[in-house]
Amino acid sequence: MQFFPLRTTQPKRVHKITRDRLLDVMKSRGLKPGKGRKFAVAYPIAKGRDKVKICSPKDVIRLAVRNRKAKFSGGTQTNEVFKSLGFPVGKTKTVQERTEREATDSANVPKLNNLIPRLFRKRWERLPSRKKMAENDALKSPGVYVLAFDSPELRGKKIEAQDVWYVGMTNEGGLSNRLGQFLSSATGGFGHSAGLRFRKLWLRRRNAKWKSTDPLFAYVEIPCETEKPWRSVKDLRRMGTVAALEYEILAKIKERTGFGPVLNKK
Repeated sequence: MQFFPLRTTQPKRVHKITRDRLLDVMKSRGLKPGKGRKFAVAYPIAKGRDKVKICSPKDVIRLAVRNRKAKFSGGTQTNEVFKSLGFPVGKTKTVQERTEREATDSANVPKLNNLIPRLFRKRWERLPSRKKMAENDALKSPGVYVLAFDSPELRGKKIEAQDVWYVGMTNEGGLSNRLGQFLSSATGGFGHSAGLRFRKLWLRRRNAKWKSTDPLFAYVEIPCETEKPWRSVKDLRRMGTVAALEYEILAKIKERTGFGPVLNKK
């Protein structure tokens, strides 16, 4: 059985808090409605239930340990119980906003058959600086991206399989973060294996200083929540679609050219 070992200060004792115990408390009539002054925890949304119940974390814990006078070292300690067991917990305003957004999420999970042609209808554009990428809302989402190099005449032209040097994806941190890692690795930093290979082999062969305006890119974003306590069933399926889309695009390139992109190691 999964549990979290919670230590109370008065009385000093270790309580094995289980997920089922917390759920029972949050459903019970003995728990008064209301949020904490700083923090709140939400009852996770499940199939057949779209109402969000938000509670005070300390109130839930005190009922869970069957001691309304139990004391803890602080809100961070009680929040850690919920985080470890997968409950949405945090600043009260944040919990309200994110759980309400989850409850009203009516968008469908995108289909691979629609996403693949969407990428190949796009046109190559220069990879912007990290600052400009961070300002692009679309690049804050997970998704799949493709890169091309050494072909200035490609800029503005539609994506063709034979021009793709690399296919990548990200579910954590968003596209801007992952593309920024490529830029960093290709210019002397770390964080992206393809960027490191590009710097080590191609830039050395060319014996030329690499500029951030050299690469061309295109992408397909799939907006979704990726943090574990907040992501919904739909979000998990969207994240799965991102991973599947990367391999589908690699398959399409292999189908059209007979080869995989030169920078993709696996």
